[in-house]
Amino acid sequence: MMRRTKDSSLKVVRKPLPFLEAFPDEWQRDTAFRDIWNDWDQHRREIKGKLTPESVKRQAKMLTRYNLPTAIAIIDRSIFKGWRGLFEWNGEEKIVPKKKTEKRSVNIGYQFHRCGELEEDEN
Repeated sequence: MMRRTKDSSLKVVRKPLPFLEAFPDEWQRDTAFRDIWNDWDQHRREIKGKLTPESVKRQAKMLTRYNLPTAIAIIDRSIFKGWRGLFEWNGEEKIVPKKKTEKRSVNIGYQFHRCGELEEDEN
């Protein structure tokens, strides 16, 4: 958010992240967690589902049962799928950190060939 100062110059004012104090200190200091929590708050505002103190308390209780990367993945998955809530990690989806130079492929019943053509998987 930008605000004008007394000398008419613009100053960037960082709004504190809502309800961040509900999480462990280690998570509060983690940049990736702060970014995803900010994204979660923004997502909830966009879908007209403002976070409340009680909902954040329960979300924090659920998320802290997991390690930090899994908690970040849970929030990211909810934003990606457009969900209003955070849901338990059921283990069906694997969390695989992606290297920047590594290409990912997902088996969806088709095999990809070098020329880019699709062929149905015979499995």
